[in-house]
Amino acid sequence: MGESPQVALVTGGNRGIGLEAVRILLVEKLPHKVFLGCRDLKAGQAQAKLLCESFGDRVEALELDVADSESLRKAAELVAEKSGGHLDILVNNAGILLEGDGKHFAMELHPLFAQMTPRRLLARLSR
Repeated sequence: MGESPQVALVTGGNRGIGLEAVRILLVEKLPHKVFLGCRDLKAGQAQAKLLCESFGDRVEALELDVADSESLRKAAELVAEKSGGHLDILVNNAGILLEGDGKHFAMELHPLFAQMTPRRLLARLSR
């Protein structure tokens, strides 16, 4: 019995370093499916459409604002639904703009993403 297809999620994946990370994953054929996480879904869908022209339907835009817990919940549920409940590669590229108001900012991993912790990440980092 073969392994299930690998799944990747790149936050902030519709431009800059995040978009380049998506391209690298697609070119290197590392995961079977890449979710391109972005705050602006229309911009993400436009990038995904362009990437699909070169790489087939292996990339999908996903609305994801890492500073919004409801957005995290929806994204986690969608990834879980479309990936069979696993995530192999997480590129946490999205930035968060913090205002200089002196308030403490804490961010926790959404429980659904925590359940899909990339199982091969530590093995790859230890190489």
